[in-house]
Amino acid sequence: MARVSELLLVCVWAITFAAVGAWSHLSSAPFPLPGFRKIAESDGFSLSLQVATVLVAASWLAVRRWQTRERLLVFQGIALALFLQGILYIGMPFGLAFACFAGIAKTRSAQAEWAWK
Repeated sequence: MARVSELLLVCVWAITFAAVGAWSHLSSAPFPLPGFRKIAESDGFSLSLQVATVLVAASWLAVRRWQTRERLLVFQGIALALFLQGILYIGMPFGLAFACFAGIAKTRSAQAEWAWK
């Protein structure tokens, strides 16, 4: 059940950021989720970079064959760094997405550690 909930959480973040990225092309109205409006209204490069980063990270987490314990630990470190950068500089939703990704990577790396013992 944990795998399903993790995958669902990853997909929700990916779909939400994809919607934010496509919003300016679909509508001239402000984005319906208030926390994401700042991201949706940012310049093209910043928006594209944030959306691409979240989508790449979510895609990597969705495919479990690409993950080993070492890769999960590296991903967890990168996700924590992006969480801090997101909270401090980029925006709260970006930081929260990577906080969730880091938590999922931590859980999976702990499970992989127990599988080796």
